[in-house]
Amino acid sequence: MLLEEIYEFMAKDVLMHFATIEDNQPRVRIMALIPSNNKWYTTTKTPRSKVNQIQKNNNFEFSFSLKQGDNIGSLRARGKAFIIKDEKLKKKVSEEITWFDTYWTSYEDPLFCLIHLDIEKIIVQSPFDREFYSYYLKNPLKTEDPWRDLLSKNLDEIVGNKLRIEIIPEEINPKDLYSDEENIDWTIDKIDKMDEKFTDEEKRKILTKCAHIIPDSRIKEYKDVYEKNHSIDEVHSFMKENFLTRLKARMDLKKEWMNVILTDNWGEAGYKEGNIIYATKMAANIKGYFEAGNHLERKMNYCHCSRIRNVLKTPDKTLSPTYCNCGAGFYKSTWERILGKSVEVKVIKSILKGDKVCQIAIHLPGNS
Repeated sequence: MLLEEIYEFMAKDVLMHFATIEDNQPRVRIMALIPSNNKWYTTTKTPRSKVNQIQKNNNFEFSFSLKQGDNIGSLRARGKAFIIKDEKLKKKVSEEITWFDTYWTSYEDPLFCLIHLDIEKIIVQSPFDREFYSYYLKNPLKTEDPWRDLLSKNLDEIVGNKLRIEIIPEEINPKDLYSDEENIDWTIDKIDKMDEKFTDEEKRKILTKCAHIIPDSRIKEYKDVYEKNHSIDEVHSFMKENFLTRLKARMDLKKEWMNVILTDNWGEAGYKEGNIIYATKMAANIKGYFEAGNHLERKMNYCHCSRIRNVLKTPDKTLSPTYCNCGAGFYKSTWERILGKSVEVKVIKSILKGDKVCQIAIHLPGNS
């Protein structure tokens, strides 16, 4: 998930759970997160206990949920809080707070306390791909990249240590920090080497194991349906019904967008022909996808993977469509966990191939 995307969420009238410290114990309350000139603030009334707590120990942490369609993520941030005394700054920020007059008479009101939140680290579970991302804002161009470690381990498992070293000779520490540009170059290099070294089947086995997987709670829902009659058709119908229910609950979707989603069989259920399900991925940002002004903008709003979005923003770099086997692994994991049997997947369409959408063929066991 890109830092710019995180900032967009943080600027959306956020109510956060804001924690300070008193007597070595956390004190948590709900407060507004206020953006102003690329900085972050919150407010309170001067006599409130949190002011005294910040003056004694200005470490803070806050959290709030992130929602994108039906997907839920979360954000945690930590840093140091500072009581603002600058009258010009208090005036400026107060004028940007739409509900200011509900609590104070003016920025000069002695009860008005403005607090600057100097954020040092942000940890996000993305609502797009449900992966975790950490950003150190004192070194904002660097972030952790646990996917490197995952790829390295899966290479070891599938093709062995000797061949893994030919692709990834270095030791991977998932806590190391990398810039977006470093991640782009590293990923392109490793996938290109895999294209040269391995068969399509080997690449699928390696990369599908690198995928994000859906929570066990959702798998149990589908597994319970399957275990009643061991009918894949019943599971598929139930999955489709769930998708339609969630889709119809979306009040922000225009009728013409809904028509495309339904006609083109978007969603994890897709459509079934024999023992094959063809699943077309939902756009990560549906509104952004349909309102995009050009093909690049549409792809940026469609893709769930921040790695691919970073490549798309760099027109002189190209990432092999082989990488999309990672996304196909989402479907492989889902159906294997439901059925308790091996399932094969294949990327049919991909935005890295120039397609408008990504489509995965899920080859189900024929005797179930």
